[in-house]
Order: sequence, then C-alpha cells, then structure tokens
Amino acid sequence: ESIPDDVMDKIKQQRSAKKATELLHRLFIGQLEVEMSTSFDPSGDESIITLQKRCAERFFPHNLPSKGNIDPLIQLFQNNAVGKCTMQYRYLWSEIMSADAFSAFVDENGNIKDEVQDIGSRLRSKWVSAGSSVKTADAFESFRGRPAQADALVSRYEL
Repeated sequence: ESIPDDVMDKIKQQRSAKKATELLHRLFIGQLEVEMSTSFDPSGDESIITLQKRCAERFFPHNLPSKGNIDPLIQLFQNNAVGKCTMQYRYLWSEIMSADAFSAFVDENGNIKDEVQDIGSRLRSKWVSAGSSVKTADAFESFRGRPAQADALVSRYEL
C-alpha cells in the first residue's frame, strides 16, 4: 500500500520548513561569528548580547533567543576553542557548492545530462584536482564558469 499523496505533501512541507529553519539558524550563527571576529569591539557601545540579538533579529526573527540565553555564544566560543573558526559559513558554503556542482550534471527536468562524463572530467580537473593550490571559490568558478550560486541548494530543499 502506498502513502497517500496528501500525507506525502505534508511530509515534504515539514521537511522544507525544517531545512529553512536550519539554514536561517546557520546564517544567524555564521553572521554572529563573523561579526565577533571582525567588527565587534568589546570596549565599544554594543554588548556581545546586543550583537547576538541584532544578528538573531536579522536572520532568525521568529525564534529569537530568550533574554539571558547565551547558548549561541557558547556554541561559538566552544567551536573557536577547538579551532573551528567560522565553522558555520564554511559548512553552508560547502553545501552551496555541492548542490551547485550536482546541478551541472542534471537538466532543468532533473534528468542526468548526456555529457555526464565530460562534466565529471571537468569537475575532476578544474575543481577537485586543484586542491589547495588555488582558492576553492576560484577552482569552483573554473569548473562551472561562474561563481557558486545558492539557487541549487534552495531548489534542493524546495524553498
């Protein structure tokens, strides 16, 4: 017996909502982390709690940390303590590049393109083989002929 279409639709909607929430949370934590590392002045007028609130209001307004909740800051301090600086943005960019790279292999209908071997060879020679000899973004652009775009990730999660 198959799952009814209306149940499948609800499952897909819940998955999309969950992924959207995860992406927004990553953007919130990522922005907080970048601002703490680059422009935040501990001696300045803005407190670190105010910075957290400002970033949350921008990216995660529907789920703001409650007053006194510093869990996002603790998460960042723990990551930085073990050498995982700017972890959130790295993870998000790897997802964007992965989805964008995969989209090179499929057409607008989601079917694998006929030239899959040529695309795979270009992926290997332009992006993967570059290793750390060039910036990741430059190697990716060499493979795709353009910078990485988030459209494929957004589409993957049906957002």
